[in-house]
Amino acid sequence: MNVSEENMTLKSSNIDNLHTKYISSVSTEAVSARASQVHKLLYKNIAHKRLYSKVLKNRDEQFCSEKPKPIEIPSEWKNRCPEKSVVTVMQIGRLGNQIWEYVSLLVLANITGREPFVPSCILQTLSAVFKNITTLPLKYIEHCPFHYHYLIDYQEIEKIDGDIVLPFYVQLPQFVIPHLEEVRNVLQFHDHLTKKSQEILVRISKGLRDVVFVGVHVRRTDYAVYMTAFYIKALATADYFLRQMNYFRNKYSRVIFVVVGDDPDWCERELSADDTVVVKGKSREQDLSLLASCNHSILDYGTFGTWGALLAGGETVLYNLNNGLEQKLADMMPNWRRAT
Repeated sequence: MNVSEENMTLKSSNIDNLHTKYISSVSTEAVSARASQVHKLLYKNIAHKRLYSKVLKNRDEQFCSEKPKPIEIPSEWKNRCPEKSVVTVMQIGRLGNQIWEYVSLLVLANITGREPFVPSCILQTLSAVFKNITTLPLKYIEHCPFHYHYLIDYQEIEKIDGDIVLPFYVQLPQFVIPHLEEVRNVLQFHDHLTKKSQEILVRISKGLRDVVFVGVHVRRTDYAVYMTAFYIKALATADYFLRQMNYFRNKYSRVIFVVVGDDPDWCERELSADDTVVVKGKSREQDLSLLASCNHSILDYGTFGTWGALLAGGETVLYNLNNGLEQKLADMMPNWRRAT
């Protein structure tokens, strides 16, 4: 199949299904080249569709893959524009992706001296999880002149003048990790999430003291196609998780594994043990807070588990993929290591 620009016409409501739709339509032999080509065409198409739209006054909504809830613009912003250049970002994906989009924006704004403004859809998602989300919505400045660059080559960042738009799925560990402590201060969970996580850990420890909690994130359901397309690999096996769990069992005398995943039945069937608890029926916000409340982490792949580990601190073991985000993080984080 030839992936052409003509057959890449997109609808905003379908953006989140693009990888599955187009990657699954190409042969296994050509999948790596096709995946790269699809990514480039997606960025080009969305950039044209959203950034060069004539209806610039709706850019807050245009930069969201889902229609945000209406927000009211304060009176002080109705006739006010930023004094400095602006950096903003396009939104797509679920919670883990939107955290990367938000923190990449914040750190880049700080490095370049620009003012950050965020699509209200991202703010609405993250404000339900974290209590220190204070960046202003892009909606506040829709009436202002906006002359922007669509930034993909981050090595050129120092050469660019004016406003910047970061692409969806943006992940900038090379900028974020040096500022990780500041990022953790921003990503403080709401008190009710933290309290509930602590209650869960106390309950599953059954009164034991000096317990080491290891958060385990398992990503399966929607990742099989992505793994085949971008890495020519199958999903991580139960053996991978069991061997890493044994590593922590050998290292600590009292350890409890807190397993969170998108296929809890698989987790219970494959990872069951006396020291292992599979958490089911919680919200994504609570799941992330629970992973972040653990001492150490085991994950396979994906932005959700990655943020659980980054916010938890401690030692992290992750599935070894070539050139993935997780591997970039492992190269930068002294207490992260790869395993297969």
